[in-house]
Amino acid sequence: MSKQTQLTKTQSYQKKRPNLKPVGALQPHQPGAGDLVKGREAEAVAPDLMDHPFQRAQQQALFSQMGRVQGNQQVQRLIGNRPGDTAGKELQSTSQPDVATIQRNWLGDAAAWMKDRIGDATDSRPDEARLDAQEQLALFMSKEYSLKNFHPDTGRGLFDAKYNPAKGNLDVTVRICFKFLPGNPADPSWVATAGGPEAAAAYTPDQFQWQGDETKDWKKQAVGDVQDFWSENYTFHNTKPYWESLPNVNVKIHVAEAPENETGGVEKAQFVISVYKWPKEPDLEESITPPGRANQSVGQFQESAEDGITNPDKGNFTRTTRTRAAYNVVDTKNPGKIYFDLGKSELKAEDKTKLKEFGQTLGLPQIPPFPVTVEGHASSEGDTEPNMALSEDRARLVSNEIVTGGAKKQPLVLGKGEEGAGPTAEWRHVEITVGKFQSSQHTILHEFGHIFGLGDEYPTADPTAANPVSKRPVGTPVAHSALAEKLIPGQQPIVAHHNENIMSNGEVVQPYHYVTFLEALGKMTKTEGQWQIGPGPGPRGPGDFPVNNKPDGPAYA
Repeated sequence: MSKQTQLTKTQSYQKKRPNLKPVGALQPHQPGAGDLVKGREAEAVAPDLMDHPFQRAQQQALFSQMGRVQGNQQVQRLIGNRPGDTAGKELQSTSQPDVATIQRNWLGDAAAWMKDRIGDATDSRPDEARLDAQEQLALFMSKEYSLKNFHPDTGRGLFDAKYNPAKGNLDVTVRICFKFLPGNPADPSWVATAGGPEAAAAYTPDQFQWQGDETKDWKKQAVGDVQDFWSENYTFHNTKPYWESLPNVNVKIHVAEAPENETGGVEKAQFVISVYKWPKEPDLEESITPPGRANQSVGQFQESAEDGITNPDKGNFTRTTRTRAAYNVVDTKNPGKIYFDLGKSELKAEDKTKLKEFGQTLGLPQIPPFPVTVEGHASSEGDTEPNMALSEDRARLVSNEIVTGGAKKQPLVLGKGEEGAGPTAEWRHVEITVGKFQSSQHTILHEFGHIFGLGDEYPTADPTAANPVSKRPVGTPVAHSALAEKLIPGQQPIVAHHNENIMSNGEVVQPYHYVTFLEALGKMTKTEGQWQIGPGPGPRGPGDFPVNNKPDGPAYA
């Protein structure tokens, strides 16, 4: 092999393992002040032990040179001063090692290294796939990755992201400029909400002005709420073969204050958000405007002093089967009453079919999680205690049959026994009622979902003569559905309806709400398609994964 060929091989190896350096030829010994001497000086300059065969060969060559100059006893003493060094122990024996032994070890390690390099280049090592994957993983983990002003493919949202593979941290940062402004006492919506012009006039101008530390306290509370709520709900894990040792990725959210415009090298805010103060809820829009491809956008929050101005506002929602026309099917499919034979709790075949169809309707993705109550009854025939147990058995049986059909939640079971009943067949029944879906939500937590690139999941109003087109009808896919279906294995379409999720009317973060963070991770590391979502590391994460929405059993009251 020519000298030029040797250089090329060494340089090639350096590209794969940048920490290694080519070993130069040993120079003839020139005695002088720099010679190794016994004692602490020898220990101080002893060469470091290396793990790789080629580097161990370099070390053994240095020991060989020391032996020629100062004798093998000095080498042995030096090795003895380095407990735990496996390479050093290779030179120890009951008799003093000679130079030939050291050279044989050197040549053996060098040969092993060369065999490994040739095998790597020709893909002929016995465990080539695993070895190659682990080399790629080592290189992957040696770097840090980042994105500035990332625009998710959902067509909304803007944030920075930074990933440290060795630590398993994905830091998502959004730069915000909060502008605190007074509400407008003359705003028509406010006047109407206040109870008309006379009632609105009773509020004084200072009630619309931010006072003292109110802005500082509001920011502290709001930023803390957002960071805590959106951080560490789920983790990402890589599915590439032989990358199991890569730490799971934890998402940490950071809200950083920034100026509206770049100043003195400080980056400008990605969102400029106006926060208005009102004495009571003004019933005005709160929103984040999608930035498109721009690197700055705007938003607005309406803060009411009714529950303390430093506490970000919360909205309360009530939805019924009449809230949207598409929800009426729940009433249509509700059997209402199921009748039983005297002293029996067995369901008839036709009733089983009705209950399963009702459960299937409740489980449709576009139907809100309406609470269902099943109330069991018995006629006054017989004894009171057995009749109570019988009514509970009947209700439980109906509840379970509804769940079998696919209901999202287990209906509440009530046993009424023979309460108010007579000795007739009409009392041997279970009554099924559908209640109102109620939820609450801190508005700022929902709006930051838009900052992270998610769309609304609640449906817009049904078409009317005045507004013949519904922007987001019940059952239509939402803005982040396509991206979630693309990046999350097995993800079903996410459709518009009222539910307890953070992008609808509640405060539940689902796995697919992390999809834009997953997208950023894949793009910055060029590993799209290699990740899956798993349980979160903190107390907010689910105990099992995927999230189990299946009811555990009947609830009793």
